Formats: sequence, structure tokens, C-alpha cells
Amino acid sequence: MGPQALERVLKRLIFLGAPKAFILVILLASWQTFSPYSEGAQYEVIEYYAGVGRIARLSSACGYQSTAYDVLYQPGPSNAATGPGPGCGLALHLLMQGKFSELLTFWGICCSSWIHLNSGTSKRDYATPMGCDVPSVVLANLLTSRSCFLILFVICMEGVPVVENPGSSLIWLHDRFQWLLTLLERAGLKMYRQSFWMRGFDHFSMKRTILWSTSPAIIAFMQFAHFKGKKDKSPASKSTTRRYINRWGEVAYHGTKDLKRTQIYTPKFASFVVRLVPKLHEQKQKFPEVLWLYIIRGIGELFQIKIVW
Repeated sequence: MGPQALERVLKRLIFLGAPKAFILVILLASWQTFSPYSEGAQYEVIEYYAGVGRIARLSSACGYQSTAYDVLYQPGPSNAATGPGPGCGLALHLLMQGKFSELLTFWGICCSSWIHLNSGTSKRDYATPMGCDVPSVVLANLLTSRSCFLILFVICMEGVPVVENPGSSLIWLHDRFQWLLTLLERAGLKMYRQSFWMRGFDHFSMKRTILWSTSPAIIAFMQFAHFKGKKDKSPASKSTTRRYINRWGEVAYHGTKDLKRTQIYTPKFASFVVRLVPKLHEQKQKFPEVLWLYIIRGIGELFQIKIVW
């Protein structure tokens, strides 16, 4: 992404009302020695919270310039993918190395704190989605908040973000996620949502899953929304939860060691995502020109008319 493209991104962020601190971070990152304008990779696919990086690796095999990023690649408490320390800066640098209007980013944001199974610890529900002040909950909130900032950056550079989380996840009720939806509405853009069953992609677990994206092309996953395949009874299929009665006599659930395996995407799922890349770009929403947005908003303020995008 060159200087002119970055300038367009910054103008859009300013119009949308992005925090000045975030804009400053972008400027500081662009002035570093590792310049986004230098000769180097121009990524077309970036997979965040990648784990084994199956989507990124398959994208590379199919000819896309791609990369994967995860805390596993840089161990340490300060190197979480978009958490405290250098992690968020490196994640932003990768976006600056992406192709303007041709970048697809896939976000499998850490879900363990957001699902219903963890509600006993996190205290999250529809009324209090931000949960309590337990360290793991605070970190999950931070990761989600910073991810939303980076997703906004992707949208302003006319890229396509795809966010994935389990069906019971309350991540979309996070304050920053709701803030992101409000900003998109201000620009006349929409965030589409599609649910489906991972079992349709040969996953060992049924795993109800939800995707969010600014491209309506994710409706392609609808064919797996009502998947009625039989539950796998093979030895490789194991229960991810254990039911028990707690000391208060209530039914409770505990995650087994196989629960973490559900985070790994199957080859079939990764292949489906990669094949969908052209259509995701083809159907993505066009970002309105900033000049016209200023003019329309100015007219509304002049005549005291509330502009509803």
C-alpha cells in the first residue's frame, strides 16, 4: 500500500470518527524503518489468530500472496496476536503490506472467553457481554477491541474482513464491535452475518459457527446452515464437553482436552474459503467517496436534518 492509498485510508478513518490515538498509531507505524512503502510482499490474504495457518498455506498454494499471524509464532505474554506489546503493531504492519482493495483478512478471534461454556468464569451474558474483571476476560476484551480497530482499517482500504466465532459466542455484543457496526452504518455499509455447521466441512464436531463480513458473498455458507449429517461415531470423534452436577446441585459443563481441537479448520473448510476469495471481492460493498460523505453530512447539519445512512 503506497502513500496515496494510506492517505485515502486516513481520510476515511477521520470522517468516520476513528479515535485520534488510532490514527496516530497508524502514522507512527508508517514512519518506522520497516516501511509499508518499501519493496516487499503485497499480501492478498492474511489469516489472523491462524493456529496451523491452514487458510494462509492453501492460499499460497493457489497463487495468492498470503501470510499467517498468531501468538504461537512469537511466544510470550506480550506478543498476543493483537494484544499488548508489539503484537498489535506487527499486525498493523502486515495490513500496510497488503494490496489496496485486493486484501482478504480472516479473523478467528480467540473464542474461549466468549462462548456459553465459559460463562461461569467470564460472567458474560446478553445483559453484561463485557463480563467480569478476571484476567482472561480482560485480555479477551482487549484482543477483540484491537481486532475491531484493525478490521476498520481493512474496510477503509477496501479490503474484505471475515470474522469467525462459535455459534454461542457473544463477541458481537462487545462494546467495540458495536462501535464498529455504528461507524459502518455512518458510511452506508453493512456487516453481514451467516451461521452454519462445521460438520459440513468434515469437522469431527458439529460446531455451530457464525461468520461476519462486509461482503454478502458469505451467504455461500448457507448450504451448510441446515446440515443434517450424522454425528461421527468413529474413534477420532470425541466429546468436547463433560456434563456434571456441581456442589449446588445444578447441571454444569466442563470442557475436555478435545475442546481445543475444534479451533483447527479442516482442509475442506480452508479450501472453501480460498475458492470463495474472488466472489468475496466481487460482491463487496463500495466505500463511498469521502468528499461526498462530507457534503451530505454538511447539508444535514446545515438544515438540521438527521441523515440516516
